Amino acid sequence: CLNFLRRFFIARRLLHHIHDHHKLAKEQWGGIPGRTAIDLVMSKEMMTTILHLQRKNGAITDVDATACYDRMVPALIWLGYFKAGATWNIVQLFVLALLNMQYFIVTAFGTSLLANQHSTLSQFLGPGQGATDAPFAWALLSTYLICAYNKQARGCKLKDPTGAITWKRAIEMFVDDSYLFHALLSCIGAIALMALITHDISKWSKLLWTSGGAINFTKSFYTMVIWTFTADGIAKITLNDDLPANTVTINNPSKPTERQSIKRKCATTASKTLGVFKAADLSQTGEFKHLKQKAEKFTKALVSCPLSHMHAWLAYMTVFIPGVTYSSPTTSLTEEQCDKLEKIVKPALVKKLGLPDTFPNLMLYAEKYFGGIGLLQLFAEQGMNQMLLFMRHIRAQTELGDQITIGLRYYELQAGLSTCVL
Repeated sequence: CLNFLRRFFIARRLLHHIHDHHKLAKEQWGGIPGRTAIDLVMSKEMMTTILHLQRKNGAITDVDATACYDRMVPALIWLGYFKAGATWNIVQLFVLALLNMQYFIVTAFGTSLLANQHSTLSQFLGPGQGATDAPFAWALLSTYLICAYNKQARGCKLKDPTGAITWKRAIEMFVDDSYLFHALLSCIGAIALMALITHDISKWSKLLWTSGGAINFTKSFYTMVIWTFTADGIAKITLNDDLPANTVTINNPSKPTERQSIKRKCATTASKTLGVFKAADLSQTGEFKHLKQKAEKFTKALVSCPLSHMHAWLAYMTVFIPGVTYSSPTTSLTEEQCDKLEKIVKPALVKKLGLPDTFPNLMLYAEKYFGGIGLLQLFAEQGMNQMLLFMRHIRAQTELGDQITIGLRYYELQAGLSTCVL
């Protein structure tokens, strides 16, 4: 009953009420209708791409929060609901339920005689296990945190070549994964940039701590894009070993007397961003290796499982294709790399579909409408998914659309066009 009230009044009515009035932070991509993880990956990719096109120094900090749902302070959740428009009686109901509810452990041997209950000495944090309003609660709390952070952080500011479009951002989030952007000045050195990173991540760490959260220092790191120019004027990204020593350290809120160092990764090292491996030098090697492992794992499962023709086709369309093409809107794999991924799966799939090994590729990849089998070409799917994402955001005039337009205009400038196509 309590979960139904949370789902109906909070996770549905209150969420859509705030979303319709544009009161949730644009920087939060998780737990909000119409926003997806791959859009955030594209935002991070476009940020790095524009730094490359402008030959501008900058950095991105990947911050992971520790158990954001379980560490939320209930008082902040209820006050946030009330401020967002929830009635006082429903908020009081949630408060009284937290204070009086008892939790028993149920196993195959029966129900425990003792129970856990909220008390002054043993306070419960978070909305509770399996709470249906937990994603919205964090989206709402993170909105307040983002608004406070934007007033203190330096962030970054990007413009298109004409100066008509400006994109400002200090942070992007997907649930508890946050990405801090640092590229405010047009010309900044590595030492000054590390001081800027220290300032911004310190502010975010304090805000997370006030809400009950904390930074997971083992998973948090930053990557810098620092350009150096040869005597011939050729720009190169400075490797980690050639950069000044890492000076990014912040106070640990849980241990105020200690300072915690934030790891620095090389621009050539691919790191996982919401399921996609991305490197600051824009190389696709890390993601290609990841997709290759996915293809090999699927092929192994396909060979070992006794599937019928229909089930093999369903496995291909519902498991392999979504898994491999999830990152395709943000990748730039070559046609040769896409062919290598297809060749891993093709022999086992053709046999499972009951086709001979000599079956021609033209019929294998042809549309079913024209009598073909209908396998998908990954290189074509990559281009189509990129165009769909670009058109969706540019036509909707979102901030990600502005970011994409800025990048496209710099590409047009480098191509020698005197006027903007878009």
